[in-house]
Amino acid sequence: MSVYNGEEHLREAVDSVLSQTMADFEFVIVNDGSTDRTVEIVNSFRDSRIHLINQDHNEGVAFSASHGCKEATGTYIARLDADDICSPDRLAMEVEYLDAHPDIGVVGSWVEYIDVDGNPYDVWKTPLLPGVVRWELFFGTCIANPTSMIRQTLMRDLGYYDVALRSYGEDYDFWARASDVTKLANIAIPLVRRRVWAGAIGHRAAERQEVVVRKVMRSLIERRLGLTLTEDDVASLRLFATNQVRNDLGEMKRIAELLPLMHRAYVKRVDLTDEERNTLSLQTARKLYALAHEVRPLSRKASVLIALHGARLDPRPLRKHSRQGMKKTIF
Repeated sequence: MSVYNGEEHLREAVDSVLSQTMADFEFVIVNDGSTDRTVEIVNSFRDSRIHLINQDHNEGVAFSASHGCKEATGTYIARLDADDICSPDRLAMEVEYLDAHPDIGVVGSWVEYIDVDGNPYDVWKTPLLPGVVRWELFFGTCIANPTSMIRQTLMRDLGYYDVALRSYGEDYDFWARASDVTKLANIAIPLVRRRVWAGAIGHRAAERQEVVVRKVMRSLIERRLGLTLTEDDVASLRLFATNQVRNDLGEMKRIAELLPLMHRAYVKRVDLTDEERNTLSLQTARKLYALAHEVRPLSRKASVLIALHGARLDPRPLRKHSRQGMKKTIF
């Protein structure tokens, strides 16, 4: 755990780790130059499993997390932010998963979002299958960092986090690099409650993180799929992936061209199971049908053509719309 001025929610986060059903672990906490009561709160826990590292200056999450991971001696490294909460069986379930799947280098889980007061309001159901996780990484992160457990050998081989990124997208950059050499997966249950509030790093640095995400996306697509995308292409894909697509017919049509192109390149280059292949076709088709629905007010013809792109991948969502009497509404 890396923490900088985390006094507001730190005690609850630490408690959730110390209360794990699996008791055999070391808890490395890196104080990244905090000026509040962070050190006092950590020291108030009389638990020999805690190893507190104090840094004199604030170096950012990438540096401090890498520092902590280098100090860790375990086979696996579990990450957690200082304002999030682990379920009691989080460590046990992730260790069991990695023990049973030696080909998986990183495992995460679904996430339950909570507000500043700890009230749950949503669940992020991240993709489960390794082949689907690797595909979704083309559009942004799909491993929630505070849910992740990583093999120590993988962290060391990849050189830990890119410290040049400080606190801006270092986790997504690591997942992208990890996906080049290993498989990543998620467990279909929320094992962490993630707090969303104004003080969270993601809220404070959203704009700078987005710059990193788009840079990593572009590089990943180029080296994994052999496709050269423009900055505008990447920006359009990212906006579409985050449900922020602009009301621009040209941009929507370009997205409709890119998705099947990327899908074809991916299934050709990656060894997928039948389940992964079918899941990818269905999910990509659904994205295209959703895009067709967005395009319809601008151009009925373009809407139909985009829907046909989806039908070539998987006609099931189109059949569902037809059975529900929605075909005229959408197309």
